[in-house]
Amino acid sequence: MLYATPKNTTALLIIDAQAEYFSPAGALYTENSAKILQPLIALRNAAHSRGLMTVFVQHVHRASGVDVGRMGDFDDTEVFVEGTPGVDIIEDLAPTSQDCVVRKTRYSAFEATELNALLRGNGIDTVVIAGMMTQYCSVTTARHAHDLDYKVIFVSDGNAGPDLPDLGFGELKHEDAMRTVCTMLAGGVADVAVSEEVCQSILKSE
Repeated sequence: MLYATPKNTTALLIIDAQAEYFSPAGALYTENSAKILQPLIALRNAAHSRGLMTVFVQHVHRASGVDVGRMGDFDDTEVFVEGTPGVDIIEDLAPTSQDCVVRKTRYSAFEATELNALLRGNGIDTVVIAGMMTQYCSVTTARHAHDLDYKVIFVSDGNAGPDLPDLGFGELKHEDAMRTVCTMLAGGVADVAVSEEVCQSILKSE
């Protein structure tokens, strides 16, 4: 790995591990979400065992939709509405008292949230990014973190997203999107690594 994961300066960011994606009843249910559950649990457990700061990022909108912004231009499905089951972080990853939860309304976990202040205030300079969805919140958060001068570790098997239909450029399978995202990030934005490698780094951290 390019970056180390010192326990006092590294944070694990688990992005949108919410029922809207993971539950078959969710409006944005993504079958690929099941593939990252065990990597996410392993990352969370490793972080907890070494005392790394763990932040659950949760996408939540007001019922009025006033904070949806431009995302509503592309899909008018009501999702992540405050107080509905879809916003809940899944039980397998339910935050504990030692975790932080940051709410967001945009793809980037840093946009109009307390995340940057929270990380800086705790001396964090390295972030491990895993969660949902590869093509949207995960990659946007990774790029934003890089622009804020964090060292970014993007977990290739710890992020998932949907297969996209033909939007004028042909269908796009998630595995192809992931390959593209990882290549672009590795080309100058993030250290891209598999969850086992990241967990081992965390478990050995001092």
